[in-house]
Amino acid sequence: MLQVQNIEMRFGGVQALSGISFEVPPGSIMAVIGPNGAGKTTLFNVISGLYRPTSGSVLWEGQDLTRVGPHRLAGLGVARTFQNPQVFEGATALQTVQIGSHRFAHRGLISALFRLPAYRREERTLRERSLEWLDFVGLADAADMPAAEQSYGAIKRLDLARAIASEPRLLLMDEPAAGLNGAETEQLKRMIQAIAARGITVLLVEHDMKLVMEISHSIVVLNLGQELARGTPAQIRSNPSVLAAYLGAESLEAA
Repeated sequence: MLQVQNIEMRFGGVQALSGISFEVPPGSIMAVIGPNGAGKTTLFNVISGLYRPTSGSVLWEGQDLTRVGPHRLAGLGVARTFQNPQVFEGATALQTVQIGSHRFAHRGLISALFRLPAYRREERTLRERSLEWLDFVGLADAADMPAAEQSYGAIKRLDLARAIASEPRLLLMDEPAAGLNGAETEQLKRMIQAIAARGITVLLVEHDMKLVMEISHSIVVLNLGQELARGTPAQIRSNPSVLAAYLGAESLEAA
């Protein structure tokens, strides 16, 4: 479904990524992990179109995303959440999610200005769909509340609802558990599993190893811009090179 092919990324004299290649099967949950500075965020920014790689390609169902602007990804069936999500000033939680469903709005300016019947029908449909996604992330009761007044954990869930409101086939999740407490992380785990159960492929960058090991079908480990290992959670958990990269060779030997 998604093919990352020999991605190289340089910033001046710094080699941030070198020869990164992997495939994401349809309907799977794949995690990209690695210690700080491994290149995870850079890789994610390449996949989501924010960076154009020095060389290599990212193919989404055969189309090269490195030649596609990030604003066009939703129309191709790709959505992304962010480690530190921002909300629109003055928008309610419901309006924030409705913005995510904009690709399903087909009525033009004239229809909107005069609020023609077709426009009103479309608005009702988008509102109902957005309310369903708010309910999915546990924020139905906050639909008409200002998004900016929600707690950090609620804003993270709102960002997830906004992303899946576009009904993607691939969901990119950037540090979804960052800043969440244990109960919120457990709720997030169930939501990600439910998303995958709907047939949505999930690719996430995450530091919470407990979450990664519990939900991932496969894991790619980066270190210093290169692939260090790849495999199932069980294989990664027992890989000496991965343990050394996280703990340091001396700490691993002592352990």
